[in-house]
Amino acid sequence: MSERLEFPLINYNGILKSKSEGLFSFSNRSFMYGDGLFETVRISNSRPLFLSEHFERLFDGAEILGFRVPKNRDELREEIIRFIEINNIVEGRMRLALYRNDGGYYAPDSDEASYLISASALSVPAFQFNEKGLHLGIHPYLRKSVSILSEIKSTSALQYVMAARYGKSQGWDDTILLNDEEKLCETASSNLFLVLPGRQIVTPKQGEGLLPGVFRKNLLRCLSEHDIDVSETTLTSDVLLQAEELFICNSIKGIQWVVSYGQKRYFGSFTRTISQKMNDWTQHLHDTLNSELDYPES
Repeated sequence: MSERLEFPLINYNGILKSKSEGLFSFSNRSFMYGDGLFETVRISNSRPLFLSEHFERLFDGAEILGFRVPKNRDELREEIIRFIEINNIVEGRMRLALYRNDGGYYAPDSDEASYLISASALSVPAFQFNEKGLHLGIHPYLRKSVSILSEIKSTSALQYVMAARYGKSQGWDDTILLNDEEKLCETASSNLFLVLPGRQIVTPKQGEGLLPGVFRKNLLRCLSEHDIDVSETTLTSDVLLQAEELFICNSIKGIQWVVSYGQKRYFGSFTRTISQKMNDWTQHLHDTLNSELDYPES
C-alpha cells in the first residue's frame, strides 16, 4: 500500500501550523475518552463537496454531546477555503475534527471545544466508478446498537475498526454490520444500497443504527429527482440473496459496486448508470451554487 501524501499545513483553532508541530497533551479528551467528532470531506477541483451537509451533521453531533463550538459555519467555511488554497489542494480528503477541551474525567470540566483541519492528497477526481467489484461479508457477532449516539460521527470508532479488521482477515473489501435486532445497518466504511428485481432500490432506513451519510442523503435526493424508485426500510440479511445488484457509498469514493456476498454474485450495470447520474447531478449542483464556498446560509 502506498504511503498517503499529507499536506504540510494544518489548521488548529484557526491558526495554520506545520503538521510536524506538537499539538496535544496526554490528557486530550478525544484520545482519552473518544470525546470528539469528525467529518471527512471530499475535495474535488479545489472545492469541498457537500460542505453544508457535513456541517449540519457535525453541529448536530456537537449539540448532542454538549460542545461549545468556537466558530460558526460561515467562519469555518472561510477557514476551509483558505486552508485549501494555501495547501494548493486539487483532489484530496479533508478531515475536520472537533473535540472537547482537556479537563476532568468522564465528567468534563468544561464544554469548550477545539478543532483541527487536516488533509491528504487523492490521485483521482471524484467520483470514479470501480471497474472491479467489491467482495463483502457480514461480521459474525459485532452488532451496532440503536441509540442517539448511533447517528453521530464520533472519534470513538472501535466498531468500525473491528469490523474493517475482521473483513480484512477474511479477504473482503468491506464488512456489513447488522444492528442489535439483526437488521441490515451499514458497512464499516459506507452506507448500503440494494437493487431488487424491477430495479427497485432499497436502503436501511435512518433509525436502524446507521450513520446517516452525507453522500447517502444527496444520493436519495438525486434518485428522487430522476424519478428512480428508492425506499428507506427495515431490511434483513435475507434480502442480500434476493438483490440483483448491491452497492455502497460514502463521501470520499462515491458509489462502489459490489460483485459478491458469500457465494452470491451481483450485476453492476444499473449501479453504473446510477453512479453516472449522481456524478452529473453533483457536478451541476456545485456549478450552480450561489456561493463558491458551498450552499449559502439560509
